Amino acid sequence: MFTAVSRPRAFARASRLAHPSGARFESNVLLRKGAEEETRSGLAINKLSEAIRNASNPESRSLMPIRSKGLWRDLQNKFADEASSSASDQSLRSAQSSKLKPRRMADSFVELELPFESDPHLLERYVNRTGLIQTGRLLEDLDALAGSVAYKHLLPNSYASADADRTRDFYFVTASVDRLDMIKPLTTIRDVRLSGHVSFCGKSSLEVFVKMEGLPPKGTEKPSETLMLGRFSMVCRDSRTGGPREINPLVLETPEEMALHRLGQENKERRSLDRKASLDRVPPSKEEARALHQLYLDKHPNDTLLGDRSVWMSDTKTSSLYLIHPQDRNVHGKAFGGHLMRIAYG
Repeated sequence: MFTAVSRPRAFARASRLAHPSGARFESNVLLRKGAEEETRSGLAINKLSEAIRNASNPESRSLMPIRSKGLWRDLQNKFADEASSSASDQSLRSAQSSKLKPRRMADSFVELELPFESDPHLLERYVNRTGLIQTGRLLEDLDALAGSVAYKHLLPNSYASADADRTRDFYFVTASVDRLDMIKPLTTIRDVRLSGHVSFCGKSSLEVFVKMEGLPPKGTEKPSETLMLGRFSMVCRDSRTGGPREINPLVLETPEEMALHRLGQENKERRSLDRKASLDRVPPSKEEARALHQLYLDKHPNDTLLGDRSVWMSDTKTSSLYLIHPQDRNVHGKAFGGHLMRIAYG
């Protein structure tokens, strides 16, 4: 299982050494405990989310935002004209925000099936040089799915498509990918289902839980198999002012929804603690400094016997320059974050 935790990454940068098996900070009990709690939280959300799927409307599960069909240059001019009228519309938006209707978690549920095994043309767009599926492409789809969940939370359930013309007064940005757990690698070509829903909602931000499942062969009664779990933090912005935009609150009706919301609240508090403990704000604690010192002693720069499985972290650094083109834009004509994730992973 792959686990992404912010604090150890900072230590790895400071240590100057990278080990293929990962640096072990055995003395840092709090970090290890925090990682274990996040893993248990993700697995618990995975079980609870099945109840959200069952409560969702099957006819609207596949509805996702689409990019406007207009020309990019025309859209840029229209967005500029709308930005100039922001002052006159401020009072109207304030009145609208006070009338936001609560949403259920099931209202935002979205799923997308990728039939790699049964559709060779689709497989051709995702296959890598080894003949397997590009993980970067799947991360791009998961980010797009998280955005779809966020838009669906704000828009009425009856919308046919979330065209940019209908969402021009607000937009969502991916604030962070808080967690990605690879439960089982996708080592064979099989049909895959991506799904997600809102699991926690603040005033202008929300947490989206996403899941990737391997579907059983058609005609069999086998259950789907969870391959990856993730949590995305999405922030809603006013498209005219760039400031935060209030979103619909969540209404909690079932024990599963209350449990999911409680886990989301815990995740939010954990992120807040991580930000406060960031190396950008505070120095390493005694336990962390001791772990770094021990790592330094174990792999001293003057020690020529680093071993075949150890490399200097500075030797792993790479950099690339990519130009983002209009084809890579999202529904609001901005750079699509999922595309950047795909490039970074690849």
